[in-house]
Amino acid sequence: MEIKYCPNCGAKVEGNAPFCANCGAKLSGKMDFTKGKESIQKIKDASIEKADNLAEIASKKTGKKIKPVWLFGSIGAAIVVIIVAIFLLMPKHLDGDYVVKASFLGIEFTDTYTFKDDHYTENDQYSKKKGTYKIKDDKITFTSNKGKKETGTLADNKKSFTLDGAKFKKDE
Repeated sequence: MEIKYCPNCGAKVEGNAPFCANCGAKLSGKMDFTKGKESIQKIKDASIEKADNLAEIASKKTGKKIKPVWLFGSIGAAIVVIIVAIFLLMPKHLDGDYVVKASFLGIEFTDTYTFKDDHYTENDQYSKKKGTYKIKDDKITFTSNKGKKETGTLADNKKSFTLDGAKFKKDE
């Protein structure tokens, strides 16, 4: 199948399309493929010219000869560094204490989950449990050292989670 291009803008078009989907130009039954190729070449040349202009401006400001390839390479490298930094700075685990305070039949009680790395310790007035936890999307799954599993819902900002109807908030 032969690829056809709009003679006005150079976009790919279907062979039987009456108008270009990109620019709306009316397409004749006979298409001039050289004009489409010329349009693509014009776009390519304009991009190269803009890159050259940016490099020239950067060269004048810094006093050093900067080639367009260096300019795009530097921008690309900066983007990669930013993406890696964001990825590395994203917390992968919870840290610190998450507390819920409640009252039942006039009796006040506090339940605290303390997180460090991928381990947790739960302390309430009556017991102390330890285990590991995993976060996937907005779910947090606790696995006690005895193998019991519980799943809660973690807030987007990771400052609270809900487990068995109780909302634990980060103690800051």
